[in-house]
Amino acid sequence: MNSHQLKQYLQNNLIYGEQPARHKPVRSLSPMGLVMPDQSRTWGMDGSHWNPPPIDLKRMKDLFGLAFAIFKGCDGSLNSKYYFEHVAAAKLAGVPWGMYVWLYPNSKVSISAQVNTWITRALIDPPPLGIFIDAEWTTYGGQPANPSASDLRTAHDLFKSKYGVPAITYTSKGYADTWLIGFVFD
Repeated sequence: MNSHQLKQYLQNNLIYGEQPARHKPVRSLSPMGLVMPDQSRTWGMDGSHWNPPPIDLKRMKDLFGLAFAIFKGCDGSLNSKYYFEHVAAAKLAGVPWGMYVWLYPNSKVSISAQVNTWITRALIDPPPLGIFIDAEWTTYGGQPANPSASDLRTAHDLFKSKYGVPAITYTSKGYADTWLIGFVFD
């Protein structure tokens, strides 16, 4: 573990946990969660450290038409738990997968350190659907640390120059309208 990874681990994951505010307990089950996915649409899922293995992707594919999966491979410059177990489940089910990576602002975790970690992980078993840079509301050291358009542009450019193919942006309209103003989605 290098100094950037150690700092991120101590500041964010060990002390404050990984994105704890986003994962509040569910108090009730909505009947909408029990509805079969619309088979006229392409249906995929994402998985992360919040989804301990095994994930039965074959069952999701057979019963619900799961067409793809995107798994969290890195949290900034740290590798995410369960990524390779999820990839193995996708392969077993015959489901193509991609890897998403959590972006932190350069002021918190060096973009270069993040990109190097993403590439190292991707080269072990290149994801057929590519790499998705997840830019969204986040915290670092318990404080807001939302990546900006500049952080995302730097990450995209550096990733493409080192990996040889572009990454895809993984975000929401609300986040992009607030934090990614001026970013050119090319």
